[in-house]
Amino acid sequence: MAQRPLPVIIMSSLTQRGSDTAIEALRLGAFDVLAKPHGAYSFGDLGPQLIARIKATAGAKIRPRKAELPGQKPAAPTPPPFPRPLSAAARHPRSLILFGASTGGTEALREVLTHLSTGLPPIAIVQHIPPIFSKNFADRLNQTCSIEVREAADGDRLAPGLALIAPGNFHLMLQWATDHYRVRVVDGPAVWHQRPAVDLLFKSAADCGAAPHTLAGIFTGMGRDGAEGLLKLRQRGAATFAQDEATSVVWGMPRVAWENGAAQQQLPLDLAADFIIRHHENPVTPPRRATLLA
Repeated sequence: MAQRPLPVIIMSSLTQRGSDTAIEALRLGAFDVLAKPHGAYSFGDLGPQLIARIKATAGAKIRPRKAELPGQKPAAPTPPPFPRPLSAAARHPRSLILFGASTGGTEALREVLTHLSTGLPPIAIVQHIPPIFSKNFADRLNQTCSIEVREAADGDRLAPGLALIAPGNFHLMLQWATDHYRVRVVDGPAVWHQRPAVDLLFKSAADCGAAPHTLAGIFTGMGRDGAEGLLKLRQRGAATFAQDEATSVVWGMPRVAWENGAAQQQLPLDLAADFIIRHHENPVTPPRRATLLA
C-alpha cells in the first residue's frame, strides 16, 4: 500500500484472531472485509458479495499509505485545534449525532472520531461490518479517541461524550425514554442487503422526535443504504451532510444521499470533525445545498 496501492479484499474467519487481522488490514488500507461463515475453509454464500465488491473496486480511490515497520504502532492522533464544544448546560437534551458508513467507512470514522473533543452530544453509528469485527473496531477506536466508543448492547443509554456502534448482523434503533435516548439492538430482515442498516437507525431517530436536534451524515460506502432515512431526518428538521466524492473510497451511499436531496452539504473527510464541532458550538440553519471544499 505504500509503494503500489491496490484494492485488497480481506476474507477472514469469524474468530478473535481473524477479527484482529481484518481490522488491522482495514487500518492499513484494505478496501473491504468479508467474513467466512463457517471457519477458515468455508465460503458459504459469499459469491454475490465478493462479486459486488470486486466490481466496486473498479471506481475506488485507493490512496498510498505510509509504510510501517513490523510491530510498529500507529502514532497517536494530534489533539484537534478546535474550539470547545457546547457545555452540557447549553446543549438541548435531545441533541444527537448520527453517522452511517460502509466500504472505506472504518477509516473514515476513525479519522472523524479521533478528532472529536469531549462534551459533544451522544453519537450513534451504523458501519456495515461483520459480527465480531464490530466489537474489535469499537474497542480500537476507544483506545485512541477522546470520547468513549463501544459496541452497542440492547438497552444502552446514550449519553454525551459516548459513541455507540451497531453490532454486526444486528440493527441499531433509537427510542426516547423520558429524558434520554436508549438504543435497541434487534434482529430482523436485512435492508438494502445490510444488517445493520443505516436507514433503520436514521428512521428510528426521526420517528422518536430527534430530528430537529440532530446532525446526521453519511460517509463512504457502496449501495444506497441511509439515503431514505437521511431524507426523512432532513424533512423533519435535521442538519444533514454527505462525504464528498473526492475523499470517498466509494462514492455510492453519499452520492445517493446527495442526489435525492437528503444531504444539505457535501464535506471532504478532513473537514468533517471541524464541521461537527463547530455545528454544536454555534448551531445555524445550513444553506439549502452546499459543497464545502478543503
